Amino acid sequence: MTKNSDPTLAERAGYLYRHLLLLQRIFQISEESDPANSRVTDGQALREGICDVLDELVEQAHALTAVPLPLRDWRTGDGPDDERWRALTEVERRETLSLVAAYENLIAWCEGHLSDGFEQANGTSGHDGRVRSRLDPNGGPDVLEAERARLARYRRDMAFLDRRRGAEAV
Repeated sequence: MTKNSDPTLAERAGYLYRHLLLLQRIFQISEESDPANSRVTDGQALREGICDVLDELVEQAHALTAVPLPLRDWRTGDGPDDERWRALTEVERRETLSLVAAYENLIAWCEGHLSDGFEQANGTSGHDGRVRSRLDPNGGPDVLEAERARLARYRRDMAFLDRRRGAEAV
């Protein structure tokens, strides 16, 4: 299997977005122009028109940088029958949602034990203290917060795919 060197959709959108931001900065109307001078030259009108178009393109490119998985991994030459782009079957969808719910419960369980460990350290709990030694009180909250954010991103991606699946059904 050869590695495809073409950039993904997300990489292309990021490249476009960065370049449009540069162009936007170049074409920004300078603050030095005299607002008292009501006469607008053709050059200024063209510059303002370019700024308006660039502003709109920047918004569109920025939206493309947030395309969720798996679409963000699309590359030039990927066909519509590619296995990566097929919709989940109903069984796969239910199983995936079940795993996501179980993972969310596991995160909540860890958060509960972590808070119990903090209560134990502060002398406000009757537990035996084993939780504190198993969970790092310094890094635990950060890890769990990162996992919550990851789970939220995954849920957004799944919602996007569900909407796409519904649109394809119509």
